[in-house]
Amino acid sequence: MLDQWPGEIVWHGFEVGNVLITGECLKQTPPINPVRRGYELRRHAGRASIDGGQPSYDQAAALFAVRGAEPQYWQTVTGGRAIVDDEGMTRWQPDAAASQAYVKIAGDPAVLAAELEALMIAPPKKSDTRGIPMKRIAILTTLLLTKTQSPGDVSSVLGI
Repeated sequence: MLDQWPGEIVWHGFEVGNVLITGECLKQTPPINPVRRGYELRRHAGRASIDGGQPSYDQAAALFAVRGAEPQYWQTVTGGRAIVDDEGMTRWQPDAAASQAYVKIAGDPAVLAAELEALMIAPPKKSDTRGIPMKRIAILTTLLLTKTQSPGDVSSVLGI
C-alpha cells in the first residue's frame, strides 16, 4: 500500500513524540476543558497524565500537518522510504525516487513541547460550534480522548 500511495508521506517516528512531554500545563485551564479532562483520566507511568505529562505523538504530527516543516522545530529527511517488516518494525531505506520523508526535531525538544502546550491551553475562539453547546463538545471530546465511549455514550452526550 505504501508504494502505491498517490502523494507524499511524511513519517513521524516514535522518537519524535516520545521526547515531547506535555500536559501538566493543563492544570491552568478550567475543569471543563476537554483536553484537561482527558489528561486527568489517561494514565501514564502509573499516574494521571496531567501530573507530569505524557509523550505527544499525535500533537507533534498534527502541528506538522497544519503548519508544515517549520525550520525552528523540524528537520525533514528525504531521499528514501520506510520499509515495514512482518513484525511491524520500520527502517529507512535510501531511495532517490521515493516520495517519502521523515522528520527529526530540530533543536531542543523542550522548546517544541512548550509550543505544543501553549496551543493545548489556548481557549477556544468560539463558545458554540454548530449549535452544540460547548459542555456537550467537552464531554464528547473527553470520551474520545479516553477511548471509553460506546455508541450509547456518544448518543446520550449529543442528545440524540
